[in-house]
Amino acid sequence: MNNTLALSMHRILLVDDNPAIHGDYRKILEFNSGNSELDELSSLMFDDDASPAPTLPAFEIDSAMQGQEAFDMTQAALSEGRPYALAFVDMRMPPGWDGLETIDHLWKIDPNLQVVICTAFSDYSWSEIVDRLTYRDRLLLLKKPFDNIEVCQLAIALTSKWELEQHAKSQLNAILETVADGIITTREGWVVDSCNQAACRLFGYECGELQGMSFDDLLSESNDDNARSDSSVDLSASVSNSSAVNYQQREAGGCRKDGSLVPIQLSISDFSGWDGARHVIVVKDLSELNEPQDALAESRSL
Repeated sequence: MNNTLALSMHRILLVDDNPAIHGDYRKILEFNSGNSELDELSSLMFDDDASPAPTLPAFEIDSAMQGQEAFDMTQAALSEGRPYALAFVDMRMPPGWDGLETIDHLWKIDPNLQVVICTAFSDYSWSEIVDRLTYRDRLLLLKKPFDNIEVCQLAIALTSKWELEQHAKSQLNAILETVADGIITTREGWVVDSCNQAACRLFGYECGELQGMSFDDLLSESNDDNARSDSSVDLSASVSNSSAVNYQQREAGGCRKDGSLVPIQLSISDFSGWDGARHVIVVKDLSELNEPQDALAESRSL
């Protein structure tokens, strides 16, 4: 068996106010032939003197000296379609955002980003960190002074994890785009997290416009007794009291971006996640189904 670790190039963002630390990271993560750290990493990973040298990943590394700069760079990377896979973030970066503020801002625009917090101090306990930040499954802590091998392993493991997640999401999105009905997922507060193209066409929005909207804004004012805010409160209450998945189906009036209305059927599955209430909403356009019935009723009235 050929013990080869093959990863495509991933982007890593270094966020630290000390230029020397950026140099240290680059020496560790920019693998060169004959590098003793590389030889040691190979030995630790494969534990086989007869194994061929591993193909280690090539990282594209960028530097930000402050949290706000990191935010701007992450936003630019997303707009270019070349997001960062991983960020190493220092905890103390005066006079701007500290590490937790920086991570919180970064995750608001890119929740897929894997993050390593780097600190030599105990400004926050681990429980305070996880209580304050949302995506705990994408967060690790690295104490300074850090070990070179540990940094290498974290970079390889977390960029691999990021790549697998993106691949899984790509496959799921490909499946969702074959579905004729609109599919929308929402998070706590019924805020739209994701949507397929069928949902975009139905409501007349671009995908980026729908994301972040309240699902209530996609329903017409005439739905007060059906599927708007009152029922949303009821659903949220049911979720908070049970971890079981609930399912409801109802008809409602949808409101397109141009203000026109469309009759829709909502199939809502809601469940409680560790980060709050989650919903999967299948939206069926009833206008095409209603047209034959309207035509039949009109012909009978003649």
